[in-house]
Amino acid sequence: MHGNWTVRCEKQENAAEEQCFIFQNLVLREGGQRVLHIAVGFLAKEPEPIALVTMPLGISLPPGVSIAVDQDGPKSKFPIERCEPKGCRGGLKLDPRMLDALRKGKEAMVTFHDAARQPVKVPISLKGFSAGLTALH
Repeated sequence: MHGNWTVRCEKQENAAEEQCFIFQNLVLREGGQRVLHIAVGFLAKEPEPIALVTMPLGISLPPGVSIAVDQDGPKSKFPIERCEPKGCRGGLKLDPRMLDALRKGKEAMVTFHDAARQPVKVPISLKGFSAGLTALH
C-alpha cells in the first residue's frame, strides 16, 4: 500500500513478465457498490504510464470521461472504449504534464455521465500516487 493506492501484479497468459499497476476502488458507503475503479501502470516498452478507468454499467457513453487534477490543474477527456459485464472502460496515456500534476496533486476528479446525462463526479485521493508509481519501476 502506498497511501490510498494498492499495488497489484498479474501475469497474462502469453506475457513474458508480470505487469504491475497501482489502483483504487471507490465504492458507495451504502450497499458497497463499486462506483469507479482506476488503475495506473506501464505497458511493455511504453515510457508513459496509462490510466484505465472502469465505471458502472448504464452510463451515458457519448460524453466520455474526464479527469482533472485539483482545482486549477490539467484536465484530460477520453472516450469510453467498451462495456463489459463488470463495467464500462476507458483509458488514456498520461502525458508528462498530467503525470506531473498527479504526482504533486492532492485530488483528481473523474467525471462521467449517468443515464440521464447528468454528470457524476468521483473524487480520487492522490495520497501515495507518486510513491506507488515509483514502486512499479
